[in-house]
Amino acid sequence: PKLLLPAGTIETGTTQWKAKRGKISAFPEPGGNGLYLVQFIGPIKPDWVRGLEATGVRVVGYVPQNAYLVAGGAAQLVRCQEWARTNEFVEWDGELSAELKIHPSLTSRAVSAFQTRKNTLYIGVQLLQEAGLEMRDFESVISGRGARIINSFNYNQFTYAICEGESRIAFDLARLSSVLSIIPFDPPRKLDERQAIIVAGMVTNGSLCGPGYLDWLHELGFTQEQFDTSDFIVDITDSGIDNGTVEPNHFALYRFGDFTQGSRVAYSWLAGFPNGGGSTLGGCDGHGTLNAHIIAGYVGENVMGYPHVDPEGYKYGLGICPFVKVGASVVFDPDVWTNPDPVDLVSTAYLLGARISNNSWGSRQNSYILFSQVYDGLVRDAVPLTAVNPLPGNQEMVVVFAAGNGGPSEGSVCAPGNAKNVITVGASENLRLIASEENPHGCERGGENATCDQDADNPDEVASFSSRGPCPDGRMKPDLVAPGTHITGGVIQVGKIIPNGGLGAADPCFSGSAVSALPGAETNWSARFYPLGQEFYTISSGTSHSAPAVAGACALLRQYFLNLGLPPPSAAMTKAYLVNSARNLSGVGDSLWSPAQGMGALDLRRMFDGVPRFLRDQHAADVFTATGQRRVFIGQVGDTNKPFRVTIAWTDAPGTLNGGAAYVNDLDLTLELGGEVYIGNVFSNAFSIPGGAYDRCNNVESVFLPPGVGKDFVLTVTAANIAGDGVPAFGDGLDQDFALVVYNVGYVLALERVDFEECDQGRQNGAIDCGEVVVLKCQVKNCGPASVSNVVFQLMPTPGIWVFDGPSELANLHSGEAYEYKCRVLVAGEFGEKRAGTLKLAIPGRREEFLTFEIPLGKTITNIYRFGNTNTIGGPDGWDLNGCKPNLYPSTIVVPLLTGNLSRFAVTLHEITSDNPLKLKAMLLTPDGNAVGLMSGAGSENPITNVTITLTHGARSLPRLKDLLPGVYAPTLWDELTNGVFPSPAPQDPVWCAVDTLGGINPSGEWQLFVVSDSSQTNDGILGGWTLELEVTNRVFDPVLIGWCDLSIHGMVSTNVV
Repeated sequence: PKLLLPAGTIETGTTQWKAKRGKISAFPEPGGNGLYLVQFIGPIKPDWVRGLEATGVRVVGYVPQNAYLVAGGAAQLVRCQEWARTNEFVEWDGELSAELKIHPSLTSRAVSAFQTRKNTLYIGVQLLQEAGLEMRDFESVISGRGARIINSFNYNQFTYAICEGESRIAFDLARLSSVLSIIPFDPPRKLDERQAIIVAGMVTNGSLCGPGYLDWLHELGFTQEQFDTSDFIVDITDSGIDNGTVEPNHFALYRFGDFTQGSRVAYSWLAGFPNGGGSTLGGCDGHGTLNAHIIAGYVGENVMGYPHVDPEGYKYGLGICPFVKVGASVVFDPDVWTNPDPVDLVSTAYLLGARISNNSWGSRQNSYILFSQVYDGLVRDAVPLTAVNPLPGNQEMVVVFAAGNGGPSEGSVCAPGNAKNVITVGASENLRLIASEENPHGCERGGENATCDQDADNPDEVASFSSRGPCPDGRMKPDLVAPGTHITGGVIQVGKIIPNGGLGAADPCFSGSAVSALPGAETNWSARFYPLGQEFYTISSGTSHSAPAVAGACALLRQYFLNLGLPPPSAAMTKAYLVNSARNLSGVGDSLWSPAQGMGALDLRRMFDGVPRFLRDQHAADVFTATGQRRVFIGQVGDTNKPFRVTIAWTDAPGTLNGGAAYVNDLDLTLELGGEVYIGNVFSNAFSIPGGAYDRCNNVESVFLPPGVGKDFVLTVTAANIAGDGVPAFGDGLDQDFALVVYNVGYVLALERVDFEECDQGRQNGAIDCGEVVVLKCQVKNCGPASVSNVVFQLMPTPGIWVFDGPSELANLHSGEAYEYKCRVLVAGEFGEKRAGTLKLAIPGRREEFLTFEIPLGKTITNIYRFGNTNTIGGPDGWDLNGCKPNLYPSTIVVPLLTGNLSRFAVTLHEITSDNPLKLKAMLLTPDGNAVGLMSGAGSENPITNVTITLTHGARSLPRLKDLLPGVYAPTLWDELTNGVFPSPAPQDPVWCAVDTLGGINPSGEWQLFVVSDSSQTNDGILGGWTLELEVTNRVFDPVLIGWCDLSIHGMVSTNVV
């Protein structure tokens, strides 16, 4: 057994680590937390996690392999240790010591690669939120070592800090129990129709099939009006676009390339902090502007000849999706990184209308860094609770990243392009030769590292500079490649010049510093443009320009789904669809998943070829909640003369520890076809081969088969390990759904839903009780495009299930139709158990097939209760003579007798008014005597009036030295709450608990709110009182001695023993 930690891999089965099992060097001080690792003997089971949580520790997150990092006070850790010793399913347990938190590059000579000119070091520190005391200690260590915090931000339950200081600071910080991991931080840097023709798959034997991309899009049915209606935006997180306004000067960024038809630049804003007096939203460096043109540039058929069309008729500035709107989130202004908060960056873009994000930037690091982790979460929910303006539920964002330009070295994919849930794009070759008498090798600027014609002469090869996989934890990247050499596009214009009215006029600020351009561009103005003699366009190479091609394809795909009347594709579906459609590059000569070409090259032709597909996008019935669950799909290949391709992708939960292995939830793809069994991601060259081992690292799996392999198939998706929260805001934290694309299908049968009806003499409690006869209703849907006939359905007896009805035959089940098979059963078992049901399908011409499902006994219901106390706490003349505590001390809410257990609570403080909010402290005492610190040292010294805040688990921290604004926050203790801070009658030595460790208590009784202030002012108060919201869960289950229905019909009774 292994643990994959920031410091590296440890073998917990060795003598060295067995000796460290159950050991803690020092228990945390009162009010503090310790960090502890608990490893299980195999893939995670929900009961194990519930048992771990019952010890009172806080589960921080999953750590490969089969382990969790937990946090808790001394008492909780002691209970956790005892629990671990007495349960044989625990493999190992021990503390996360300081040396295990530090990335090995910070303890070796490699540290010099990350040092600044001042011989200091940039490091990224991941901390656990709600640690209170430790946040203060973190700041103390930073200032005490003469270091500084460059940027910090919150996501989920973590705080991330980017710091600069001497290397020894890492060791000091690692000793803090709030610190989870410390890794080096490398500040991010920036990473024609010919490109469009290649990604459209119009390549034959290394040659292009001719111009006409815009006409081809129109033939597929894409129109500007469709995109006007859908109105989504592709965000370009980069340097600025054109003149930095929503009225750009370049014609190609307008509808139909016409200044009179309206701009397609939707917004332009600076994310992060401006850098000195030269900060600008304008695209003076050329990088963001060129990428905007690659995505959305419109050069219409009315724009003819030089300088817009090359000698062979291909347009220079035509983008992949020349109809879509773009927006600029400026993170280089124009040359320096602005240190943005990634949560604010992505959530703001989403709220402005972006649904796709292009990111042509990254660091030199290949390890899983803090940005990788955060982007893995933001793909699934772009506006989380920790955003400034949070939204409930999940708001998905398709995020595209450039792989980097570190090739041909293996393991050179740049972070955060190594994040699991983003689409990572490498560079294949373009077919554009630019050699001339003055430039005989057709080179761009770059000296020895320049991209020349030899890297732009074969669209079936990967560019030499394109970063290669794999990632350090074994995951494969890139996902796809797209042309990235000799790419042309627009530059910032000094004014609005119509395309047929001249040669363009670039803004004098255009330095071309972030595009390749031509040799001599540093000092030779004309060399900044291509073709020579005009100023509308430039030329450049890099994965920076491959990524926007894929982002443009994502925009086309989103509109394609909308045109078909489908919901927009999720991020997982978008990735699955692109991967499933990819074209193998014959010039690479390796097997998929390739570290060079990923799963192949972007291929719009296959994406939109009209071949029937089965699309399954994060269906509610497909959410796995436990290891071992399966989803089975029974179908036929549509046309055996065409390839058959299957791809599954899922948005995995973010990895827990920066620098360690990133994978959490693991799904397995299995295909039975033509008498063989194929496993996801087992390839020889471009096609799958039978057998092999299941992929334990990647969250995309594929089976690609040539024509003629077989007709009838069974496709199974298995939950190999459900260890984390893959579906935020759903269930109890162990869950994962998926997106599935099957190319070239006939019929596909799926078990959509299993429901039940209670018999008249049953308990009628909405649950299946032990011994109760119920009518099971199994709904089978034909999700494929073809019909299937004469299907016989029959529920089979299985352990714990008696079956009372026989088979039923259906003459025809057409595409999109569902059939509900009903059968009476008696189920036996205990509360919470799940019995395995099996539905047999007999289809003429093929073997009998089986669809399995679970029958749960009993159920859990959740109710939300709200109670309030509107009496003012403090306020003018509402304090005692010492000015420390208000007269209403404590303020109480009595919760009447409720059945069930607390699963979540929130406290709302109404109309906080204070001359100095930093001085306010609040503590909540639960009915069973546990104390929860709500706030301390939050906000600033600036007065506030009538500010209402809600405090609950999972939200962002309260601000520190920033004005306290209305919103939802997590309880946050910036200053220590020591004994005696709250005078009597508050308990003087309370049992402090984190807000997320109170689950399981009965909430009935008196809740007490204690508020104090160190301010000499006596006007502070919570003028509107406070509200307590409780989420309470209850079990519903009645054991029944015998259930009875009319058994005289269909009299087939199982002899299965209960």
